[in-house]
Amino acid sequence: MRRDEIEDFLKESLGVSHIIWLGEGIVGDDTDGHIDDIVRFVAPSTVACVVEADSKDENYNFLQDNYERLQKRDQ
Repeated sequence: MRRDEIEDFLKESLGVSHIIWLGEGIVGDDTDGHIDDIVRFVAPSTVACVVEADSKDENYNFLQDNYERLQKRDQ
């Protein structure tokens, strides 16, 4: 399926109005990319995401990118 087809399916099936595509997960992810490895849904319009403070950590760039994607969605 194309991205727009996936979004339409999710919107119709789940009754959501917004889809946010995140980038890479963490290095060493053993979940095969499950979203709950980097983000938790804590309320209907709220997510908590993992960030890394150490810019030298191998996960820093991936997690910073995802955080920025989520921040842009709020604006």
